[in-house]
Amino acid sequence: MMSEKEAIKFLQSRVNLIKNDYPADQKEEIQKYYQSLKMAIRALGKQIPKKPIDECGFDYSRPSDGFIQCRCGAMTRTNLYYSKKITYCWRCGQALGYWGVGDSK
Repeated sequence: MMSEKEAIKFLQSRVNLIKNDYPADQKEEIQKYYQSLKMAIRALGKQIPKKPIDECGFDYSRPSDGFIQCRCGAMTRTNLYYSKKITYCWRCGQALGYWGVGDSK
């Protein structure tokens, strides 16, 4: 089974192939193919958890609610209980992981 990173690398190689010259009569279809690949790469990239740029409002002595900030700038309210589980940004859909007490990455 292919990981998200491997799939992104494979799709990006196909995008790079499209940059070669194609006959003019295929230009519209190739452009649609190119845009579809770029969209798939962006969607797969959002499945790979990224560490939030900021976290605030947590009481680390006990489970409590707080906020984590995505790279897009949106703040997502969550509970410290979920710090070792993947949370998704409500605005852009980016998977957020590796935050809270005991971050190892």
